[in-house]
Amino acid sequence: MSCLCIGGVCIPYSALIPALMMALKWVLDKLRSVGLLSKASPSAAASSSGSCCGAKEKTGGSCCGASGEAPKPVSREERRSQEANFLPIESMEEWADLVKTSAKTGAPIIVDFTASWCKPCKAIAPFFESLAGRFDGTFVKVDVDELDELAERAKVSMMPTFAVYKGEEQVEKLAGANENKLSELVARHAAEFK
Repeated sequence: MSCLCIGGVCIPYSALIPALMMALKWVLDKLRSVGLLSKASPSAAASSSGSCCGAKEKTGGSCCGASGEAPKPVSREERRSQEANFLPIESMEEWADLVKTSAKTGAPIIVDFTASWCKPCKAIAPFFESLAGRFDGTFVKVDVDELDELAERAKVSMMPTFAVYKGEEQVEKLAGANENKLSELVARHAAEFK
């Protein structure tokens, strides 16, 4: 495998493009923060196209409900379907609400830290979503490019990274797209539906 080595650190050439994309995002964020670029957010662009998270097409209505509020976790009985047990998180406010609910109920939050440009993330995404229909917990998908604050808090260094939270506490983390290890991680922290 061809690598770029700097000191004791070697980076495969295949990892250079994602690293450059992350650096470019950081530069663009800094330019926006000092006012040299407009602060158009990805969510504003999505809402102008008529869909904020793709749920509008699934539900026939707004993805945030008629009241404009973020989707809320539902009871264990209602979570038996994959769709009800799987939430895309698009803001720190949604994350804070989810953490509060987890702290009250004791239900684990299983997070998939992903990126739109990550091929291993795309490959394991259907498997992760299928686990939402098998296990009792709240399964969450977080795009690290859109919620970089949460990714930084979780100390995500590669994608995909899966983390299990109970309330605010991260209890376990797994890096890499390995279906067997992901199944074992989820089984250790979430009860399987019978």
